[in-house]
Amino acid sequence: MNLTTAATLLKGEAPVALTRSRKLVVLVVDDDDGVCAALTLVLEEEYEVLTAEDGPKALELLRSRRPDVILLDILMPGMGGLEVLARMKEADPQVAVILVTAVNEVGTAVKGMKLGALDYITKPWNESALLASVRGAASRQGAPRGVLLIGDDMGPLAALQLALEQNVRVTTLPPAAVGLPGLERAPALVIFDSMLAPEAAAGFVRALRERFARVPLMVMTRDIHMAMRVPELAALAPARLIEKPYRLNEVLSRIAALLSPRVRLNGSWRYLGPHVHRAIDHMAAHYQEPLSVSDMAQAVGLSVDRLTHVFRDGLGVAVKDYLERLRVTVGRRLLAETDLKMDEVGQRCGFADASHFSRVFMDHTGTRPGEYRRRSAVLRGA
Repeated sequence: MNLTTAATLLKGEAPVALTRSRKLVVLVVDDDDGVCAALTLVLEEEYEVLTAEDGPKALELLRSRRPDVILLDILMPGMGGLEVLARMKEADPQVAVILVTAVNEVGTAVKGMKLGALDYITKPWNESALLASVRGAASRQGAPRGVLLIGDDMGPLAALQLALEQNVRVTTLPPAAVGLPGLERAPALVIFDSMLAPEAAAGFVRALRERFARVPLMVMTRDIHMAMRVPELAALAPARLIEKPYRLNEVLSRIAALLSPRVRLNGSWRYLGPHVHRAIDHMAAHYQEPLSVSDMAQAVGLSVDRLTHVFRDGLGVAVKDYLERLRVTVGRRLLAETDLKMDEVGQRCGFADASHFSRVFMDHTGTRPGEYRRRSAVLRGA
């Protein structure tokens, strides 16, 4: 397992953008008027779009308009994209740049990401992937500090991640990554979901305390009575020590109390009815198994029609769609944190084969699994 995954997840998956009083500004830099027009058409409903036909004009707009996100073509006459990127980073080290490249220029895009670009998209682009990349970059501009999830219990953590990332950036790490590399700033909250015996978890908790001395820490453990005999765990406030298996709604309520007033958890997650939460908990525990809506309805004591209704009413998605999202969230972690073959990643997520996994992953992320893994490796410097 590759342990240096914090930068991957921190720069990979992004939360829904925070509400602002103005439209965010996106600058499109490309010498092709047709490309500028096409990108403007995709983006203008959500963003104010500026365009520049070359590097000097782009640098001028960077100084005068301070765009929130920049889409920068790599191959341009005169000042090339990588040179423009370097000058932008000199002028504003925090500027959010996404490179636009042809498929045969991906190697150059990788160099650009090492120079500080956040992401790259290829021509012809997938509209969903393009919007996801721009939204992710935009959400980092002035966003509150996020939540760091540490643990290997993939199902429950994926359910928690899906709930949290509606409102806050979520970074995930395997528990072996003691060095916690790549974090750009301290999180607002650290959550350690421990599969270890309390005595064995004590050393890692101590390391977290040293690394994040002023950050609230929440620990999940299978044996809370034994945990209370371990000084490092007993020192936690009762609300920050949670026994596994836990209920998602209870954990979300405790998390909401620990986060700053700037971060408000989506009410639809915190106040879902008990049947929906029980269905989510069941999926988190059994996502690797073949699950039908009928199976889940039986597990929570509802008819299929009733479960379908309360689930869609509460979350706005179908039961099967949520299960796919949960499995894809697990898949993102496995792709970023392990070297498992695609068949095994798919099977561990509950898919019959790599082809099914790849198709569903693409539907939900706009990116193929192999491409997601390559980007993750670049972002963590592997």
